[in-house]
Amino acid sequence: MRKVLCAILLSGMFAGAASAEVVGVLAKMNASPKEYQKFIADRQSKRLRKAISSRDDNVSCRFYASMTAMFMALNAGKIDTMFLPECTADYILMENEMTEARGFVSAKGLTGLTMGFRAEDADLRDDVNSALSEMAKDGISSLLIKRHISGPDANNPKPVKFEKFKGAKIVNVAITGDLPPIDYVDAEGNAAGFNTALLAELGRRLHVNIQLVHIEAGARSAALISGRADCVFWFALSQGGGHQWDIPDGIIVTAPYFSWDKNWFIGISKKPPTSVL
Repeated sequence: MRKVLCAILLSGMFAGAASAEVVGVLAKMNASPKEYQKFIADRQSKRLRKAISSRDDNVSCRFYASMTAMFMALNAGKIDTMFLPECTADYILMENEMTEARGFVSAKGLTGLTMGFRAEDADLRDDVNSALSEMAKDGISSLLIKRHISGPDANNPKPVKFEKFKGAKIVNVAITGDLPPIDYVDAEGNAAGFNTALLAELGRRLHVNIQLVHIEAGARSAALISGRADCVFWFALSQGGGHQWDIPDGIIVTAPYFSWDKNWFIGISKKPPTSVL
């Protein structure tokens, strides 16, 4: 997400919350809002149901294709809070002095990130799975998480250089810049953040040339199915102990490579920022 988009929040005035809390939620890839509501209500998803519905008996969800759109809705008073991964919530709170945390729910093992591929590219998916497994075993994954999620680069993501291999296969990977510090694009259009660092390491290990394709967050599924991208980043929602929900026909995913302990509800502060002048 570009920093200029963060400035939208600073320019807005707080709109009083209605009696029923309206929570902004990122729309799922292959599920309508009605289907997602059903998933939340399912017995196998009781922790997610608790995360969304326990805050208010009259709580309702409003779905957005991107976090940028959800930001604008929050700023305009159309929603009261945004439901975000822990690391993204931390980024928003650090970057925007008019935002505030309004509670969290434990999410360990519930939500994570995977990488999606077309079904005919099963060999590539399997190679990526193997590399991800090796990275977890040798500690590289932990180092990348520590640096780009919880460390010095979390609130100041920096572009990552990709090694180029002469004559090697090109893998087009879609990025959105819509979920910092995981997926980030700076004001100059440079991709940065955790996913970019992960891709650079995968490219080196698999000896392939990673080529980034910039797309809108809501277009990930279409970009993959159409062939514009060979790989996209995907949310993995756990259902009954697995991560197999919300996967369109013809698409396969890797094992989750990153998950978080909490999801946070983020709103706009009722109090104006304190002047330091």
